[in-house]
Amino acid sequence: MDKENELGELLKRHREKAFPDEGLRRVAEKVGIDYAHLFRLEAGQYVPTDESLQKIANAYKLDAQAQLLMFNLARLSDHHLRIIERAGEDAVVGAFFRKSKRPQK
Repeated sequence: MDKENELGELLKRHREKAFPDEGLRRVAEKVGIDYAHLFRLEAGQYVPTDESLQKIANAYKLDAQAQLLMFNLARLSDHHLRIIERAGEDAVVGAFFRKSKRPQK
């Protein structure tokens, strides 16, 4: 299993534990992210930003150990390793310290 899928499975398990009787749409509203975004994260389709992970961790009330595992899986994903391999060491900063997309002022 690649790291994106492992992270997705972990996110799904935490969601189901935190909100056992709630659907994905309702949980996404509580987290404060788009339903499709949360769905794709759980499906392992892409790596979340740190901002998204923090929103999820807060909403799911994850302890420090669970948060550390979640962030490490996101940062050390196959996607990031491919970026580093293609671009070289300078890509490490971009891969490990992502910023969310925000409108430019």
